[in-house]
Amino acid sequence: MLILFLGFTPRGASTLPYPLTDDPALPVLPNFAFPPVISPTTLVDISSNLCSPKTPKLKPMLLWIDSVDNDPKTTNEIRKNHPTLEINFIATYKDAEKYFNENLNEIQQREKFIVICRGYYALESKSFTDVARLFQKCNAGLLHLGVYTKSRKSLLEKEPNPPQDVEIIEIRSDLLAFVNRHLNP
Repeated sequence: MLILFLGFTPRGASTLPYPLTDDPALPVLPNFAFPPVISPTTLVDISSNLCSPKTPKLKPMLLWIDSVDNDPKTTNEIRKNHPTLEINFIATYKDAEKYFNENLNEIQQREKFIVICRGYYALESKSFTDVARLFQKCNAGLLHLGVYTKSRKSLLEKEPNPPQDVEIIEIRSDLLAFVNRHLNP
């Protein structure tokens, strides 16, 4: 048992709880490894690191829900303009749904995430509005959705009330502008 008296020091005695001179009658004091003294400012730094880890954001990604062969010229132009951009092609709506469900955490960690899709997936009876609903269902956060179609007019006849945050694009230069706008600071 260790008893430590604080605040009272007799005359001529050491302020330490143990004598300073080597006394063969007393055992050697053990050497305890104490943690460093933590100041109030250090506590703030430690707590802020614990509460909000500073994990670096993953590089930007473009998820293109269509065939990789659909528009290789545009894809090459995007790669040339944004060399750090990761571009993934997923051919069907069903594959996109699977991708979102399996990679939601990674999607949310991306610095920026852009999706380009077709207006309609005939074999699956799905449209771009289903893709927009998929975003909402997955609670994926702020994602940018561009619909690349041959005819904006025909698409709006089939889907007259597109979601507000969806951009419908039919000209290649507008698609490049959409990507640039969402990737450039």
